[in-house]
Amino acid sequence: MGNSVQSFGRAVLLPAAVFQIVEVGPGFSTGREVAQYAGQFGAVGVWTLPVIFVGFAVLCALGYELARVLRTYNYREYIRELVGPLWPLFDVLWIVLTILVTGIVTSGVGEVLSRAFGVPYLVAVLGVFVLIGLVLFFGRGLFERFDVLGSLLFSGGISAFAIFVLVQRWDAVESLFTRGDTSLAASPSLGAALLSGLVYVGYNISALIPVLFCLDRQTRRSEAVFSGVLSSVLVVVPFALTYLALASFYEKSVVEAPIPWLVMFERSGGSVFAGLFAVVFVYAVVDTSASNIHAFIQRVNSSLEEGGRKALTMPRRGACSAVILAASFFLSQLGIIALVDKGYTYFAYAFLLIFVVPLLTRGVYLINARSKVTTTTMTTT
Repeated sequence: MGNSVQSFGRAVLLPAAVFQIVEVGPGFSTGREVAQYAGQFGAVGVWTLPVIFVGFAVLCALGYELARVLRTYNYREYIRELVGPLWPLFDVLWIVLTILVTGIVTSGVGEVLSRAFGVPYLVAVLGVFVLIGLVLFFGRGLFERFDVLGSLLFSGGISAFAIFVLVQRWDAVESLFTRGDTSLAASPSLGAALLSGLVYVGYNISALIPVLFCLDRQTRRSEAVFSGVLSSVLVVVPFALTYLALASFYEKSVVEAPIPWLVMFERSGGSVFAGLFAVVFVYAVVDTSASNIHAFIQRVNSSLEEGGRKALTMPRRGACSAVILAASFFLSQLGIIALVDKGYTYFAYAFLLIFVVPLLTRGVYLINARSKVTTTTMTTT
């Protein structure tokens, strides 16, 4: 019984937890992304939720199952199987996005820790860099535990934040939906809200890549599908709770704030939650950054081994991580991050074209083809 539970946890729960903590990242945990892709639409923003749920559930289930049938668990080999000669384009896109997202998250740490604890900006950033390095240094065992703990911390934290706000302001949520208020949206239509949900899925589905390393324990299609749907649930539930909290403060000063949760705490007398929020946020920054860097290092090792060379040693892995973190930090200081942050929509469309479309077409074909080969082999045997 104990082995069955442990096996289920590693095959199904762990990938879902990793996907959640990488996908939510600091942009989600601050409330900024939820405000941008759903909150600004007011009453019709609720329609982004089914789009996001179905999008992540289908894509994660297909993505996990494809990794299982191909028995490919690093993104370089995985993408080469999926998009063929176009794989270098995805490679560049994902690496650039990894560096830029890491820059965005590290630049946000300073503001959160300064407001919550008065920690100097540079001290906060360097402290987070050290934590990221430690997580990567201790290897897969600690890394997996760190992800699971992060998922529990994030889910519990967002639930507590939302409950605190909604208990006080549920009347405001009801009033918003009764009025059908969409006044803060640039395009206040159902179609715009649905498209916003699709764009959100498009640029966040890249979170599937860091999950690949822990899919090697999935041995049945049911595990891949269940884990894929659970991955979506773990994202959509906190997304919905954050959206409802924002709906209770449907005004420009909150919806357009860099860190909406801190504004909501200040407005609802929840300053006691600022400390817990800072912990959740920093954890999300460390976990998201470490997961992306871990996936990148696996990609480098795959390339080295294919060329007949040894994988990166621990010192070289550390140096590689340091270069990525340093590049991310300096880009954020140059203001490039802010520019790219506004261009997330373009990244979304790029990922839709080079990853989502192939996954829904060639990916489905490969899954069916490999499944038929397996079935035929078993029948012959």
